[in-house]
Amino acid sequence: MRENLLFTYDSLGQYVKSIDKGGVIYEKSSAITSTPVFLNETYKITQIQNGYLWEEKHGEWKLFGLDGKMTSFGNSNGALSNLIYDPGSSGKLTGTDSTGFCVFDPCQQMRMKTSY
Repeated sequence: MRENLLFTYDSLGQYVKSIDKGGVIYEKSSAITSTPVFLNETYKITQIQNGYLWEEKHGEWKLFGLDGKMTSFGNSNGALSNLIYDPGSSGKLTGTDSTGFCVFDPCQQMRMKTSY
């Protein structure tokens, strides 16, 4: 999926030094913080306990697991969608929103719902 994260590690392979999100590179901030933060202009990705949190200045956010797969997304108005992956390496994606309706078609292309 285009929205998943790809990681570039340091020369020892221990720490993430940059993150690629859909072709946009987020570089690790040089600021000393308790949790790593990766920046690209006004967008940021923060490493959290169970993965990564992408945020933008208008309140949209996306959560990613430690493997870089997006697990949920939402906004500051309370909209929320959770993503579910089939077990195994193929990881076929099924998306559900907060009311349980499918928001991904069988070809795994995201589509917007205009009514319920």
